[in-house]
Amino acid sequence: MILEYLAAAPNGALDPMIDEHFSAVSILAGAALFSGMLAAVEIGARRRGRAKERKEGHGSGIIESGVFAMLGLLIALTFTGAAERINDRAKLTIDESDALGTAFLRLDVLSEPEREPTRRLLRDYTAARIEEYAHIRARAEHLASRERTAALRDRLWSLAVAAAGRSRYPHAPQLTLPILNDAFDIAGRREAVRRIHPPAAVYLLLVMIGLLASLLAGYGLADADDRRWLHRLAFCSATAVAFFITLNMEAPRHGFIRMGRRDLVLAETLAEMDRLLATRPGPGAGSPHRGPQP
Repeated sequence: MILEYLAAAPNGALDPMIDEHFSAVSILAGAALFSGMLAAVEIGARRRGRAKERKEGHGSGIIESGVFAMLGLLIALTFTGAAERINDRAKLTIDESDALGTAFLRLDVLSEPEREPTRRLLRDYTAARIEEYAHIRARAEHLASRERTAALRDRLWSLAVAAAGRSRYPHAPQLTLPILNDAFDIAGRREAVRRIHPPAAVYLLLVMIGLLASLLAGYGLADADDRRWLHRLAFCSATAVAFFITLNMEAPRHGFIRMGRRDLVLAETLAEMDRLLATRPGPGAGSPHRGPQP
């Protein structure tokens, strides 16, 4: 079931990542892997106990090393890939904040009476973008927020195009419209990156190799006088926890991993917009974000 959460529909009609129960599902997936590996260790140990009278052939250690190396490689690749995708999402959040802040400043080149309504509409669009991701764990609220954001985006673009064409500043369209378009494009890229995940077959292979490695581990531990529960629990729990964390890293905001601090940059941009709207500054009066201004 957990694999279905990681396979978003390509046309965007269905986004199974948006689910209120992903945290519980990821816990069940980790617990199931842990239980399955522990059972595989026991099966391997009992199988070795029945075959003690047989002479063990040479080369078994090479096979075991290969299986364990493959397990470690799969865990490393999936974990590293998930971490890189989290960083990509954070970078896009910063890029969107920079684009929105720059666009807000450049709207100063518009003439009144269009300038103030356009700035306030951009402020509302920024607030809607924050609200969209704040409600991402609840399907109905998230979809409603996305519809509101799309409506605000269309209104903002239409108003900005009309206002730039009527501005007394001749280069107003070149200054305002491209940066607005960049902000909208970055929003689309954030949504696209959120849907990028490894194929479900990768996680299925990881589970299968984990169970196989557990079977071989139990077979090797059968020679010990005691059952070595510490070793069994350490191996199974380490693998299951790595699997659990990787799943949650693939779905930040939905599981136990949060990106709230990374979203603060958008909240700070919105707060600075509110401050500038309250003071009604003239052109070049300040920057609504901390990034460099062109």
